[in-house]
Amino acid sequence: MRLKNKVAIVTGSGSGIGRGIARGFAEEGARVVVCGRRLQKVQEAVTELRSNGGDALGVQVDVTEEASIKELVSASVEAYGTIDVLVNNAGVRGAVGDVTALAVDEWWTALKVNLTGPLLCSRHVIPVMQKAGGGSIINIGSMRIQHVKEGAAAYCTSKGALVYLTRVMALDHAKDRIRVNLLSPALVLTEFTHYVVEGYDDPAEGIKLYGAQYPLGRIGTEEDIAKAAVYLASDESTWVTGAHLNVDGGMVAR
Repeated sequence: MRLKNKVAIVTGSGSGIGRGIARGFAEEGARVVVCGRRLQKVQEAVTELRSNGGDALGVQVDVTEEASIKELVSASVEAYGTIDVLVNNAGVRGAVGDVTALAVDEWWTALKVNLTGPLLCSRHVIPVMQKAGGGSIINIGSMRIQHVKEGAAAYCTSKGALVYLTRVMALDHAKDRIRVNLLSPALVLTEFTHYVVEGYDDPAEGIKLYGAQYPLGRIGTEEDIAKAAVYLASDESTWVTGAHLNVDGGMVAR
């Protein structure tokens, strides 16, 4: 029960890595605010957590809309009294293609969701954490910060900028005992990333081939990321801020 009685908001937690983090937090005793754009997915996640004995609240939110974020924070404080942990996980792939061909509107979408979203959510959660005497903010980055991919300028740029947002926020709010860290996963097969194996007749073979690229011999799981997030959310990391933790099967070491 490493997160017993802590209140955690996890954005984009109706599915994928966010849902895995919400699950991991609930298993460690946190009261979890599940939120995302797709209300049905949010409700499904809340039902799952509660059926396993967790304490969860579901809120529909658009992290690019400040009014929506204010409602999320208000609902969280009304239900649980405070906010101890914020995981800025909501993300999109964004525009695909080189700079001469990518759709500019999708470029802006990537920046709004992947970069401005964490800024806005933090903007409204930090005052609650200040009143509580501290907290932990975890921004979810990507292996693509250091291993860029052709045709992925929007995604790589939006995630790469999180390095500097995280570090500046960590310095700005160290005096408030609010820790801000960046957690960067490599490939985890979710609804968001399943496209990588869609070209294979046998998806299991695709998963095996992708896993062979990693020094540790496999792609990641939602549980791998959740365990790292639990560490950064817990009191075990009270002297860790401004850090960039790669959970990537060894890929950055190459």
